[in-house]
Amino acid sequence: MNVLFLFFKKNVVEKLISFLKQGVSPQKLALSISVAIGIGVFPILGTHTGLSFLAIFLLGLNPAVVFLVTNLVFPLFFVFVIPFVRIGENICAAPHLPLSVEGVTEMLQSGILNTIETLGMTLVYGFVGWAVALVPMVLFCFYILKLLFAKISTKIANPNDLAETSLS
Repeated sequence: MNVLFLFFKKNVVEKLISFLKQGVSPQKLALSISVAIGIGVFPILGTHTGLSFLAIFLLGLNPAVVFLVTNLVFPLFFVFVIPFVRIGENICAAPHLPLSVEGVTEMLQSGILNTIETLGMTLVYGFVGWAVALVPMVLFCFYILKLLFAKISTKIANPNDLAETSLS
């Protein structure tokens, strides 16, 4: 665990602090990370890069930070995809789709067009669930990260304080 912590500190924390040292504002860094977290857990596989470019272009985010964070949080995609689908199903008052090997096998036996239609609706439900969770998730992350980076940026002038702040 100690090796993982040191890897995270060197390759993530120190890189984020270097953005502050280069003049990126705490607000912009926090916003870039928060939006990237939201993009990284988007429940439709294969869309993360396009969404990242769109967010960078529309919101003026830091591209390096966005791509770093979306790749770091991508494993959470697998954690959140089913909860997002379930939230979307509940909001749309749709029956719960059996998301299991047996359930997909039964769908395939009923015909490929039926399977595509059913799984297509599952993507829609996942999108709805993600959209509902997105704003609170991004706002929460932004608020916490903005406070953290504001504190760190005030200590950048004194390297002794920064060493204590950066997860020592």
